[in-house]
Amino acid sequence: MKKDRILKLILAVLISYQACAQPVFNRYYGVSGTVLGIQDMIKTYDDGSLTLFNTNTNGYLLKLNNEGDTLWMKNIGGRNDYMSIAETDDYHIMVGGIDLLKLDEFGDEVWSKQFLGPIDGTPQSNLSSVTKVGNGSALLTSERYQYWNFGSWAYENALSVYKLDENGDTLWTKHLYDPALFQLSSLAVSVSAKKILEDDFGNLYAYAVFVDAMDTYNIFWKLDASGNTIWIKKSTSGVTQYNDGIIKSNGNLVFVGEGVSSINGASAFEMDASGNVIWSKLITSVNSGQGSDITELHNGNLAISVKPLPGGSVTYQSGLYICNDTLDVLSTTLHGGDNTSGFGKIIQHDDLGIVNGISTRAFSFTTELNFCKVDTLGGTVGCHEQYPNPSVIDVAISFTDFPLNDTIGGSSVPVSNGPIHESAVEYFRNFDLEGNVISADCFEEMGGVDVSANGTAPYSFIWSNGTNAEDLVAYAGIYQVTAIDANGCIISDT
Repeated sequence: MKKDRILKLILAVLISYQACAQPVFNRYYGVSGTVLGIQDMIKTYDDGSLTLFNTNTNGYLLKLNNEGDTLWMKNIGGRNDYMSIAETDDYHIMVGGIDLLKLDEFGDEVWSKQFLGPIDGTPQSNLSSVTKVGNGSALLTSERYQYWNFGSWAYENALSVYKLDENGDTLWTKHLYDPALFQLSSLAVSVSAKKILEDDFGNLYAYAVFVDAMDTYNIFWKLDASGNTIWIKKSTSGVTQYNDGIIKSNGNLVFVGEGVSSINGASAFEMDASGNVIWSKLITSVNSGQGSDITELHNGNLAISVKPLPGGSVTYQSGLYICNDTLDVLSTTLHGGDNTSGFGKIIQHDDLGIVNGISTRAFSFTTELNFCKVDTLGGTVGCHEQYPNPSVIDVAISFTDFPLNDTIGGSSVPVSNGPIHESAVEYFRNFDLEGNVISADCFEEMGGVDVSANGTAPYSFIWSNGTNAEDLVAYAGIYQVTAIDANGCIISDT
């Protein structure tokens, strides 16, 4: 018979759910303690990444290059309540918590300070967000404030912004409080400092949550470079809280967080520099699905780290959304096989890549850190899988001008907590498939594909023709196989 009658099966291996552009990676790291979660992650000047995470005993900084290799890891400060990091224009590292640390680019301490309340020296009851201001920084925190309440002095939490020079000396401090509200309600008010951002003009945007026994509300506060209040907005959207915010390239702000009222999902809104809402939307989810971190990509799209999403190979998985600039979802990627409820952090790594970091289940460690670098279309390698895009709905959000009082005050005292060196351990969890095509002969006998895998056995297989054997025996055609290894990692090949 003629050669063109010879039947062949062609196996073209696709990693994950689609062909993906390089460079991408999927890396895992473990430490000896219990990882409480990734608190912050930033892109560094050398196109690497710096991650802040806390264990049950200490805070850590992990520096990776743009291929996911470890450059260094440091135990910092001797405590485990650090919340944010920033890189100054001269490549120093600021670490914010109850302590504020300044480190050099290799994680060695330059100085450390602790910020105390302006009245009685009590440390702040909530943790801090830090942003860079040139070679200095701005710190957002909550502190105790004194006010007159029904004929006697009382103490209450206030939202505080410190602007610091490169030596950690205070240039100015502003406290935001509402004694009228406190006196009328006669209720204690707690303040959670969430996020501080600086725009290209030196203006600062602070976000916090105020809570009393009657209400929970969001406060957005804009100050100029000298600490003068430009506007204060109060959210009237109930208990919706936001986990992260960014300033986009057009100068507008976008915040992302939990669902709205009884609807699960990731809520987000965009406001302009005057505090006017541009849009407010919810990416729906049958589970929590709340947005934990957001970044603007170089092409103007938005990337959102989300936790956790239902479905896929396990019950709950963290993942990421790629959205356009008005939150329409373009792709959804899950951290396949990883049961986790940890908050993720996300950065634009380079023109082609996004890094999403989460804390997730362990191998030989109590917990593990997973850093997945995907392309800007959501393409990935390793233990990840596609998930159908959720629907996006409009949700109402409004703000009212809030005439809170701000006043000058604040103090700081130096403390010394030297970093300790400790190495992270990297381990591997990916697997690949290879297929040896067995051609049919001229008598129309069946051909097939002999599959081999290099992951963690045992494996389960399902082919598009319904068979669940490891190797395929079939007539000519194009077939797809989905393989799952013992760790729950998934690869679909055609």
